Amino acid sequence: MMLSVKADNGGDDDAEENLENSSFTLRPLPNYLPCQSSIDGGTQINIRPLRRDEVGDFYESMKEAATSGNGYGYDELPGLAYFVRWYVDDKYNLVYELATPEAGNDSSSQTEHKQHGRIVVGYNNFGPSVYTRSHEKPALFDGNIVLRPEFRGRRWIRDLSEIRIGIGVDCGVRSFFEESFMTNVPGTRSLRRTGAIVCGTMPHNAYLRDCGFVDSVLYYKALDESHSFQLANRIVQSKI
Repeated sequence: MMLSVKADNGGDDDAEENLENSSFTLRPLPNYLPCQSSIDGGTQINIRPLRRDEVGDFYESMKEAATSGNGYGYDELPGLAYFVRWYVDDKYNLVYELATPEAGNDSSSQTEHKQHGRIVVGYNNFGPSVYTRSHEKPALFDGNIVLRPEFRGRRWIRDLSEIRIGIGVDCGVRSFFEESFMTNVPGTRSLRRTGAIVCGTMPHNAYLRDCGFVDSVLYYKALDESHSFQLANRIVQSKI
């Protein structure tokens, strides 16, 4: 099946970008994935690596968030090729999905694993930070998280961010250096609760719908083995 997404060029409705013509690498994740974990309220989720044929769904979720002003700039994602280059290629990419579909959600999510009927909660990625100047052995990493609209406002971001940090440690990551808009209350709150420290601000960093240009806050967090997801959950091999 060829997965394609309309190019966001604003002028040529017939232009298409397709993943069959894209060359990208998904960094390997720990072999204990996929596995299950419990987040706020006892909700059970599956955590697994992103498949290549899901990149288009990841892009559409990010694009929807950007268009609606939820954590991303209005014109931050000019097209699928740009997204693949800067958000997917050479990154660790995760998918969160409900282990057991909730009542009322079976038809509310447009992104569903067809074979098992699992509903995608959101997507997460992380990789070498744009602020690192070392390609061979980068010391700074950053990432992005996006939840589907029906799962926002449930205070899940903190738990999912901690899961991402823990898996990052198991991938060898020892620090995060990332940014969040000042207006992104869930994002900034989540970073502070993980113990990240504020390093500075970037004025007029992005244009948000209904807000105009906003500033971003830079956060840094050092990591060690105590943050390991595998050790915290005593996972030896995949539980799924």
